[in-house]
Amino acid sequence: MFYACCAKKRTLSKYGHAFCQNRLTRFCAIAIHTQALFPHTGPDTRLESNAYHSTRRKSPKQRQIRLAVLFFLLLLSIPWACPVWAGQNFQGLWCSDIHFDPFFDPAIVPELNRRPEKEWPSILAGSPLQGRLPKAGEQTGLALLESTLQAMRARLARPEFIICSGDFLAHGFNEKYAAITGEKNPAACSAFIDKTLSFLVSRFTFYFPDAPVLFSLGNTDSYEGDYRATAHSPFFKASAPLLGQAFLKTGQDEKTFAATYRQGGYFETRLLGRKNLRVFSLNTTFFSRKTSKAGPGPAAEQLAWLEDRIDHAARRKEKVWVLMHIPPGISVYSTLQKNPGRAVPKKPVLLLNQTYLAPLKQILTRYPDTVAALFAGHIHRNDFRLLRTDAGPPAVVLVTAAVSPVFDNNPVFRVVTVDPAGFTIAGMEEWFLDLLTGKWQRGAAWGPRPLTGKTLHRFWQEMKDTPALADRYMAAYNGFAKPDAITGQTFAFYHAAMGALDAPGYQQALEGWFLPDTPPPADVMTVPAGPD
Repeated sequence: MFYACCAKKRTLSKYGHAFCQNRLTRFCAIAIHTQALFPHTGPDTRLESNAYHSTRRKSPKQRQIRLAVLFFLLLLSIPWACPVWAGQNFQGLWCSDIHFDPFFDPAIVPELNRRPEKEWPSILAGSPLQGRLPKAGEQTGLALLESTLQAMRARLARPEFIICSGDFLAHGFNEKYAAITGEKNPAACSAFIDKTLSFLVSRFTFYFPDAPVLFSLGNTDSYEGDYRATAHSPFFKASAPLLGQAFLKTGQDEKTFAATYRQGGYFETRLLGRKNLRVFSLNTTFFSRKTSKAGPGPAAEQLAWLEDRIDHAARRKEKVWVLMHIPPGISVYSTLQKNPGRAVPKKPVLLLNQTYLAPLKQILTRYPDTVAALFAGHIHRNDFRLLRTDAGPPAVVLVTAAVSPVFDNNPVFRVVTVDPAGFTIAGMEEWFLDLLTGKWQRGAAWGPRPLTGKTLHRFWQEMKDTPALADRYMAAYNGFAKPDAITGQTFAFYHAAMGALDAPGYQQALEGWFLPDTPPPADVMTVPAGPD
């Protein structure tokens, strides 16, 4: 009985384990006591005479009473509190924008190009450049990759999941490959991309052999180059077996995954052991304002697919997570770069094409009881974007800072705590690598708990008039790197972007801070680096 009740051993807390044991002990004790009250009288276990038997044999009514008592005790012994075990919060890890750079040491690239990826660890380890941590402004080499994975495992050795929200490959991958190797054949670069991705997957698998890695593809993750992915790209076909099996641990769901992944790099999967949760991963490269070669087809197909799958989950009373690389909303960096000297910019710059932004928001907010969490990366900063509607509390896209310090942030990963009652995010821990000391540290908490649209909307409203809250957010935004990426001068531009996704809404939000055409403060504004 004990083992039948406690089949989900991995999710069992020590308190649930003790509770189940206590119930079992109680049942055994009562059963023994019952045996004394109603001793067994079968001739196969007693050595009494037939005469003794005849005098002690119970009537049919007595036997029925005895069975009823035992059945009642059995019901008492069953740990009906077992659903509480399923209600225990569970944890996973989240990282983004690794941007692994095999060109960190150009001298070893020819050898990496010749050798299979299984030999890469020893080749990379022999390089002094790959063996040092990057400086701010550089991408991820072997030292940072290993340091990050080791720190993640030290904090949570057996995560139930790992989220990696895109951009596995370095910026300028194709151009660097051609410049260093002199190889102009695109097929050669594609083969090197395959080996790089296989190497990355092998390192995750080494540190976390059992954890599914829920991923989304970023704008650098393709054969074609940055923002150049095309529908039915050979990259999708080539990477499907690797990412589906080694990362997602898809097993029998491989066909479901491959059906859409081979088409456009988007897919549906499930979290092992969580039957009521579906995970949808978008390829938001096709939604970007910077993607033009692909045409409208891939984005429109994804949106139709997403709407259908969320509707299907809603009808089945299931919950949904949506992973994406590029979040919706305003690119504050590009907006400030292209609108200098204005408090309310004339032309705010969107991260996603307006054609796809509006329907994406409608789909994600149409099912508030179904869509439990939204995850993104891309901007290399800790952030969130509110998807506000008139119907009720907004949905929220949680955005994590990058592992790569290429835009002057500290490398970051997060520990994600999930409430299984609705698969909402109960809380997060933020860990960052101080590039000045080379040590991982836990960042100061800056947001509310739980991290829902309702709580973050209140936090967003309170930040405007509560400098202490704003200061905490600004310190965390850049992965706790110094100096802060956001200053008192620029905070309004970032605050407005958290709550307004399109250009008119952003301008209106800034008008709440400034009068139109009001010049910025006399001091020169510093605009931190960031992806365009």
